[in-house]
This record gives sequence, C-alpha cells and structure tokens, in this order.
Amino acid sequence: MSGFQCIPRGLPVCRRHISDLQAATSAGVSLKVLVSTGYGQSIVGRPASLETTSEVELISTKDCSMESSTQPTILASILPFYYIQNLSSAVSFIIGLSSKEGKRTSNTKL
Repeated sequence: MSGFQCIPRGLPVCRRHISDLQAATSAGVSLKVLVSTGYGQSIVGRPASLETTSEVELISTKDCSMESSTQPTILASILPFYYIQNLSSAVSFIIGLSSKEGKRTSNTKL
C-alpha cells in the first residue's frame, strides 16, 4: 500500500474470508464488511439475516459468543465488522454510507 501512497484506513473492505479481514484490520481499515456467501457463514456460525437482502448486522465484542467454527481469539482480532448476505447488498450498503458521509461533509460550514 505504501508503494501506491494509499492510506487504507479510509477505504472500505468487503470480503468473504477471515484472512482478508485480518489483513484489513492490520492495515488500520475501520469499515470491514463480511459477506455471508463464501466463508462468511462458517466464520460467524450462521447465515446473515434473511429478512431483507439489504439488512446489515454490526458484529462486535458482545457477539463473540456466537456459534462459530472460528477460534474466538481469531474472531475477536477482526472485530468490529459488518455482516451482510451478499456482495450486491454490501456494495449498496457501502455506497449508502459514502453518500451519507458526503452529504454531511458538504453541509459542514468552514
């Protein structure tokens, strides 16, 4: 990342594997999204909510007791992260957050 003069903290990471979220955490990324498709279900121990495809869950320390095949210390190392059904929903969620942030920034008086 440093070779590209990129600051990863401001970039969202949307992935399906725990090692991707570990790398993002190590790089200082704060917005991490895990999709249920792929390995997501085995990491969290259950599918993402099926009420709506756009529903997003914030997985934090209080959720560490969830049924998961992932060791609790590994799971704790990537917290917090968002958990969502699929890539399409994750992209919509991230774009929605970006739009809200842009409106908040543009409404701020200097």
